[in-house]
Amino acid sequence: MKNNIIILFGLILLLSCKDNKGFNSTFNELESNQTENFDEREVIVQTILNLPDFQSFYHAELKERLPLNVLETKMIDKDLELNKFDRKVIIMSLAELASKGITDYLEFQQLDIQSDTTYFSLYYNIEGAGANGKLAKINGEWKLVDYSVWEK
Repeated sequence: MKNNIIILFGLILLLSCKDNKGFNSTFNELESNQTENFDEREVIVQTILNLPDFQSFYHAELKERLPLNVLETKMIDKDLELNKFDRKVIIMSLAELASKGITDYLEFQQLDIQSDTTYFSLYYNIEGAGANGKLAKINGEWKLVDYSVWEK
């Protein structure tokens, strides 16, 4: 009887370890997908910065508008290597922008990156203009599939 209890306990322990391994494997896979999406931010954000119908709002012909300033958020951080008009995009916190007296900055109000779809919304305060739209991952590349531009 004592041997049966030990065997039963060992079997339960073995099965519970197997289930935990499956859970950890699933958790690691989800974590890996989130990391991959996070790492693709640079390509996604650069694509959004290059929206064809939004270019005129940047006024690149005005030297005081360059380089382009972007408000730092949880998804838009200083580690991103972005370029606009052959210059590095400057990413700053709201406090940094205010301390430098910078009022012309682009704000990403939404950046929802999923495995094969990204939804975005941005606002360029000095122009009172914005855009929102959707990108899709098609054949491994992020493509703009729909967007609209508006001005107040």
